Amino acid sequence: ILYFETENARDDTIKVNITDVRILKEISQIETGRDSQGRGLNYVPNDHGEEDDFIYVLSIASIVRELNGSSSRAIPAFFHQVENATGVDLDFLKPLKDAAVAQAGTYRIPDDQDDVNDWVDQVDPRILEHMVLDTNKDKIWDSAISLLGLVSNLDFDEITMRVREYYQDEVERYNAQAPPGYRLYVRDTGTIPVTKDVQDRSVEEGINALVIATILVLIALFIFHRTLKILLIALIPVSVSIALTFSIVSITRLPITPQVIAVGPIIIALGVAYGLYIANRYAEESQIEDKTERIKVAVRTTGKAVFLSAVTTAGGFASLMTANILPMQTVGLTLTLGILINYIVAMLLVPPLVLILDYHKRGDSFGRYFKKISPIPARHTRKILATGVVLLILSMGLLWSGAIGSDVDFLSFAPEDQPSLMTFKDYGDIFHGGASGMVIVRGAPATEDRYEDSMKDYDVLQSVDNLEAQINRVENVWAISVVDIFKTLRLKNILQAQADNPEAFQLMEYLLAIMSDLGIHQHEKYENMTYWDIIVQSPENKQPYNVRLFWIEMVYDSLTPEVREFFINSDYSKMLIFIDMPIKSVAKSRAAVDGVNRAVARWPAGQSTSKLTGVAAVGITVNDLIFINAITSLILSLVFVLIVLMVIFRSVRYSIITVIPLSIVIGLLPLTFFIFGTPLTIITAMLGSIVVGAGVDFSIHTTERIREEGETLEGVQQTIETSGRSFVEATAVTLAGLLAGFAIPIKPIHVFIGLIMFLLV
Repeated sequence: ILYFETENARDDTIKVNITDVRILKEISQIETGRDSQGRGLNYVPNDHGEEDDFIYVLSIASIVRELNGSSSRAIPAFFHQVENATGVDLDFLKPLKDAAVAQAGTYRIPDDQDDVNDWVDQVDPRILEHMVLDTNKDKIWDSAISLLGLVSNLDFDEITMRVREYYQDEVERYNAQAPPGYRLYVRDTGTIPVTKDVQDRSVEEGINALVIATILVLIALFIFHRTLKILLIALIPVSVSIALTFSIVSITRLPITPQVIAVGPIIIALGVAYGLYIANRYAEESQIEDKTERIKVAVRTTGKAVFLSAVTTAGGFASLMTANILPMQTVGLTLTLGILINYIVAMLLVPPLVLILDYHKRGDSFGRYFKKISPIPARHTRKILATGVVLLILSMGLLWSGAIGSDVDFLSFAPEDQPSLMTFKDYGDIFHGGASGMVIVRGAPATEDRYEDSMKDYDVLQSVDNLEAQINRVENVWAISVVDIFKTLRLKNILQAQADNPEAFQLMEYLLAIMSDLGIHQHEKYENMTYWDIIVQSPENKQPYNVRLFWIEMVYDSLTPEVREFFINSDYSKMLIFIDMPIKSVAKSRAAVDGVNRAVARWPAGQSTSKLTGVAAVGITVNDLIFINAITSLILSLVFVLIVLMVIFRSVRYSIITVIPLSIVIGLLPLTFFIFGTPLTIITAMLGSIVVGAGVDFSIHTTERIREEGETLEGVQQTIETSGRSFVEATAVTLAGLLAGFAIPIKPIHVFIGLIMFLLV
């Protein structure tokens, strides 16, 4: 989408309209390159994008070009249809026909402002208001848009840069020569440039977040350990892990989305925890004088729990890859890779680093607090369990009551200050568009002998007109089809084009006289009518001539292939009704999409009519899949964790005990969403699996340590005093790393990070 503004949009004392010939020619130059030197973006309009990658252009400039050139195409089409209808050889009139075509307008912006104004006045106001607007209410059109359709499977980076370089250079050239008040300002937006810009920005913001996360993690580690040695032990393995993880992601060419950039701080935080567990256990075994033996004990004991944590964490994250939503799959893959690589690198690098640096803690200022805390679970077991049960019941009640909704606002997943995104929002707010889509009307192919049920059949076109009228009644929705072209073109356009050419005018008099004799046309009645009005008022009888088919084929033949094939396929068996609506959140778009689909169900056209597809419809489908994907991935992650625990612990009892705390936290998700006022979105849907992956560490290390210390009250207290300290450190370090997510200028990321932090605590 190209978004054009005149100087009047910024200074209403300048009274230059955006449909001024100079400005309209510059817009046309950018689109096709036919009104100035050099070629424009869609420099071969009828090539289906094979040469220039552009299939169509829809704008006020393209409409004026189409109307201005309509007579030069309509005259031969008119001539041809009269020959077909009468069976009379009209070769004697061909010189007049050629003279008429030479006199007619061409596919370009006319030089005369009055001609431009006449063509603009001919456009349906309902369509015009989506092409040009007066944004400052001074009765001067100051803004216009150009919709450019591209072939599929393009390189987003290449096409975006090509478009930007061209229009920026061209507008700079034009503005350097433009008289005062005639300068033009152009911005680009649309799904392709926004996607490209968001991916580029995501990489930039991701790097910043990684740097900030690393700094915050190191600060947290230093506060707890008061030695620079722990910084090296933590930093070196995690740096290697991050480099390897994102290198592999880059090699796979997976898209770097805003959801993926939130993964970096999570990987750093969890990766540091693995090294921290081993280093802390090494420090705890200070009674073993042999350092090598001490590190062996640390690896043999805590290393087992770290392995179990890594496998179960990776399994929890891997469940996201079962989703049929690409961003969830990408996040799942990135997290799974990151955790497995973190574990491998930690086990390879942390032990030698601990030995080389001879790591030990400097004091333990937190130990006395854990001695006081450790008896609490044993003394208040029933109170703790009762509180958990009450909260779970409340949380499940919120879930089943429907208090937790799902909603996706795709524009919110990008930095608000991104220029292409800001332009996209302007387009939605001002032109009420952005969530474009289409309805497909299906019929039968048209042949030389049969046209019934094809897009040449008047009854089919009438049903399309009825359906389009119903669609346009839906709030915030506008539709356009080929019928609107029939309603724009007029027979008088051909006659007026010949006013200064007696020979050409004589041709039309001959043709109209022949048609009048056949009963196809009454000159006085039809001259000022649109072709659609002529078709509607033509006789229904098909003998001896099908009058309606005469006019329908004449109009189709008078259209440029670019316009005709935008709406109709080559054999006239399918028609596209183009639909646009403001880009909004899924919850707000649903009413419009449902309204269009209800219209399709009640007023179907042709042999069959598809439901609405496009940006809004697909967004709703994705939104409806979120809940299913969230539940499926969550169940899979819990089942995987339970199976792995059973294999490692070789005990159903220990496995279930380990999973219970995790399940309680998962059960509190609806309550958490309700407290934070957060709907289920494409990013919060991943919370369950991420919490399983990140939180399973605590349960595993607790169970494993109790098994070592013994299932006694003293064993439980000893576990809380020792592993509990590591949990606090690991949690604090994890929270410090996650804080970096708030440096990413995307609000849903802030909510996502905040929820993870809350649930981890």
